[in-house]
Amino acid sequence: MSPIGSARLFMVIIFIQVATGVCLFAFPEEFPSVLYAPLAPVTARMATALLTGGILLSLALRYSPRRAVLRWLLVLAALPLAVLAWVILQSGGLTGAVAYALLAVSLIVIGWTEVAEPFPLALGAIQAAVGLFLLAAPGALASPAFDPIRPILPALGALGLLSGTLLLMRQRLSPGLRPWADRFGAVLPAMMVYTFWLSGAWTGVLLWAALGAGTLLRGAPRSAAGKEGGHAADEDPGEQWATQTLTHTESVCWLLVLLVVSIAALLGDEAKAALPNAALFVLLIGGGQLLSYWGRSLGLSSQVRLNMLLFLLGIAISLMLRSAIAPALLPILPGIPMVAAVTGGRRGGYAMLGAVLTTLILAHLLLPEASPRPLLFYVTGLLLLAMIGAAWVHAATAHRSLFYQLAAASRDLARKNHELQEANEELAAQRETLAAQQDELLRQHRMLVEQAMALSAQRDELVESEGRFRTAFEHAPIGVALVDLNLVIMRANPALHTMLGYNPGELTGVSFGQITHPDDAQVQESLLHAVRDGEMGNCTLEERCLHRDGKTLWVSVSVALVRDPHGAPRYYVAQVMDVTGRRQAEEQLRRLAHHDPLTNLANRRFFHRLLEAALADPATPRGALLFLDFDDFKFVNDTLGHLAGDNLLRSLAQLMTTTLGGRGSIARLGGDEFGVLVPSVDAAEAETLAQDLLAAVRSQIASVHECPAAATVSIGIALYPDHGRTAESLMRHADHAMYRAKNSGGDRYRIYSPVDPAGGHEQQGAWERRIRAALSEDRFTLLFQPILDLRRNEVTQYEALLRMVGPDGRLILPGEFLPAAESAGLMPEIDRWVIRRAAETIAREQARGRQIALSVNLSGQALADSGLVPFVRGLIDRYQIRPGSLRFEVTESAAVSDLEQAASCISVLSDLGCDFALDDFGAGFSSLLYLKRLPVRTLKIDGGFIEQLPEDPVDQNLVKAMVTMARGLGIETVAEYVSSDRTLSMLRECGVDAAQGFHVGRPGPLPE
Repeated sequence: MSPIGSARLFMVIIFIQVATGVCLFAFPEEFPSVLYAPLAPVTARMATALLTGGILLSLALRYSPRRAVLRWLLVLAALPLAVLAWVILQSGGLTGAVAYALLAVSLIVIGWTEVAEPFPLALGAIQAAVGLFLLAAPGALASPAFDPIRPILPALGALGLLSGTLLLMRQRLSPGLRPWADRFGAVLPAMMVYTFWLSGAWTGVLLWAALGAGTLLRGAPRSAAGKEGGHAADEDPGEQWATQTLTHTESVCWLLVLLVVSIAALLGDEAKAALPNAALFVLLIGGGQLLSYWGRSLGLSSQVRLNMLLFLLGIAISLMLRSAIAPALLPILPGIPMVAAVTGGRRGGYAMLGAVLTTLILAHLLLPEASPRPLLFYVTGLLLLAMIGAAWVHAATAHRSLFYQLAAASRDLARKNHELQEANEELAAQRETLAAQQDELLRQHRMLVEQAMALSAQRDELVESEGRFRTAFEHAPIGVALVDLNLVIMRANPALHTMLGYNPGELTGVSFGQITHPDDAQVQESLLHAVRDGEMGNCTLEERCLHRDGKTLWVSVSVALVRDPHGAPRYYVAQVMDVTGRRQAEEQLRRLAHHDPLTNLANRRFFHRLLEAALADPATPRGALLFLDFDDFKFVNDTLGHLAGDNLLRSLAQLMTTTLGGRGSIARLGGDEFGVLVPSVDAAEAETLAQDLLAAVRSQIASVHECPAAATVSIGIALYPDHGRTAESLMRHADHAMYRAKNSGGDRYRIYSPVDPAGGHEQQGAWERRIRAALSEDRFTLLFQPILDLRRNEVTQYEALLRMVGPDGRLILPGEFLPAAESAGLMPEIDRWVIRRAAETIAREQARGRQIALSVNLSGQALADSGLVPFVRGLIDRYQIRPGSLRFEVTESAAVSDLEQAASCISVLSDLGCDFALDDFGAGFSSLLYLKRLPVRTLKIDGGFIEQLPEDPVDQNLVKAMVTMARGLGIETVAEYVSSDRTLSMLRECGVDAAQGFHVGRPGPLPE
């Protein structure tokens, strides 16, 4: 809220309240009873309320109190306007009620808001509201005050709406149009003043006259103190004091008026008898205030206007000495000459005292008395008043003298201050001359400083560079050493000491070759000499370093040469990073690519390479290939668990290795299938070896209490070059011979023969007929094994496991019928049956509102099936399967004959929304090669790495390496054969994404 910006609105409202209040108090008989009938009983109180509001606003505008106090003063000043609006409304004065109400609202609003010019907005709102009533509802204006203008009410309404709109939009008008909008806004108030003058509605006259005059004011009026004190520094001290005294005297006069009017309102009908001349008192004080205000415009000094106001105040008090409040007003009379003496001196004080006494005498002689008093009483009172007044005049004169002395002293100080300013200006001129000389000296000094700073900057740069190097050297996380040209360590950082097991400072003076493995020292020395001679800029090599306790560390060493400013070599900077862990992981991965982690034997891929090498070696023209498969091994897994089966496989692998005795190479080809390559043997020797293996396995199994005594092994033998000259044909023939042995009852061996015995053909044909019958009669079924998401700890997918239902209802495991199906070429039909049933299951669950994902195992033949992709596409379109809900697994032990065809098939199916997983990862063919070539989304880590995971650090490192590699490729990992809570905890530590096994859940129907 800005008091200066709101001053015009304050002045208009002050005039309305004071003028209306004075008129109501002094001339109540001038208000016609018809218009002001509701006001008649409360005229005196209404006058008091209006005068109170006007005086509060005057004091608020004059003294500018704190914002919070001013807000509540404005609220109090608005209350009389709201009451007057209600009273006027009762008499039918609708326009007056609207105007008073909006003025009251304006006072309250500007107390809580920041408005630059509130008066045009308030006047615009009043005129727009009045114009709306005049135009839209002239019949509602029943007051007789509107009778003279009733024929032109619509025209006045349109005028009010137009002028009110212009005033409300005044801020948006151009500065040149704003004065014209203000002048136009005075037209409606002038018409309303004329109308109410004719009808005798004097409150309306005062209201609209004030509003109209407010539009013609130029700028916001200031408070009296502000106007009088604008140039206080240039005026006479007496005039300044007179101005301040006048301001306070005016405030006191208004308070006296408020006192008299308030007492009259309280007395009611007894006011005329108890307060004779009260109306004349109010008029004299009000007239004195007007003379004081307009005397400024006439050029009268503050002292003259003060004396005029004091004289009128003395007359007004003299008139009230016959009233009941005379004792309250009488003490004010001695103060009148005192105030005059403060500003006019002793002569002015005595003159005002004489005037006051004369006024009292005349009042005594001219005014009638209600009850005569003795003359001695008046004479005594006059003498007492004269004595008190004279004493106060003398005191005020002394006070005035002291004030003038202080003013003179202040002027002397100002003069001396002016002289000091002139002296300061002279000193400033001298300082400028000295400053010019100083500037020249500073310029020369600056040149010297710049040269010194350049040298200092070079030095600081060298110091900073040395500090950075020292910090980096001391706190580097890798080993750093400074090595002289003779390859002796000059200095080594703490990280290198810690890496090699030395105490700080012990490596200083040690030859660099002393901490290098002897096998790598010569290569290191030759590379460093090449760097020194400029043949290489720097060098990086991986070599072995010797720990203080004798163990060997693999490190990556980066060496750079530091030269002096002339280019001569000074010393080497060697950075040493321990890469032992990475080398071990790489070695483990390399071993993983060629060896089976469960049995530590060669895997299928590596064995295939050995076989190809043997066939291509002229030194071994003959040899034998043995395929071994354990009979009823699935029964061991299903009854005793995978952990018992894996323990059995490890012990049998060790047994067969011992039995072989270095005569050949043995490998785990996948699952419970093993291969033995024995070069340079004939059929008889191969049969002897097979008999030895059968006997050893038979005896070993009988001694393992966890395995049934009937578990045996079936062996198939293929000789080269008799039974094949390529690795593929030889392995296929050995596999056929092994199945002949298994179909013959197991626990025996068979040598491949191009023409199988009748029993063999009959057995193969019998399985083929059983499989075809199961396909035609739909006697296959799926069991579902849950896969646990280790991150969310909930089952998110299932693996669909195929079982064939025999005529007697027994479930036949895949290991019994899949070899025959592969030989008979029935795998594509079985694969399609499994995929179709999985799609139907997914669609059925989706219809029930349940989203599941199923994994289906595909054979190697399926990936080469050209009709597989259209078949899967048709199922997805038919059942509207959600992408990612149908997943395929390619086992590492499956024979993928055409890698390019397999990769193409997987890519197309992945585009359809199907995900692929690489099963038995690490146990079969070269996993890294197929992982690189096949676009799979999931790796299923072979159970051989999981069974002993909590106890075997090697398995832990291998699993972590697989997880790290898979994450780097954006592939998820699933662990198989999970058998305990400890294994699950370790899998979470290794970062595996999901787990599968009997501990998670056994195969069975889908849970409801």
